Amino acid sequence: MDNAHSQNRLGLALGIWLFITPWLNVDVIPRESAPGIFLNFRIVGIALALFSTLALRKIKIWEELSIFALGLWLICSPWVLSYSDSINLKWNSIVAGIILSSISLAAIKIEFGRHHHSH
Repeated sequence: MDNAHSQNRLGLALGIWLFITPWLNVDVIPRESAPGIFLNFRIVGIALALFSTLALRKIKIWEELSIFALGLWLICSPWVLSYSDSINLKWNSIVAGIILSSISLAAIKIEFGRHHHSH
């Protein structure tokens, strides 16, 4: 098992985690923002699980860039969607976003390092 695929397995696990996060934190979600927050975590979780699963088969740059973009979105989303007062959700988003951005960049570096050295 190589590092790039290990990172995508972590991305898949994070996608599942993000999908269930709102239900685990339902008591701290601001009522007025709840529908948007639930939808955000569901969409990001599903998209992340999909991109990570696709990347497990054969890593492609667009999948890793999509994961990177999801990571950046997660870092910004507490302020964009107005849930930055919810400590649990805010830090869940920030930490997951940092992890995703980092692992996608690492996977890109690993894959391009292989292709660069094989030419």
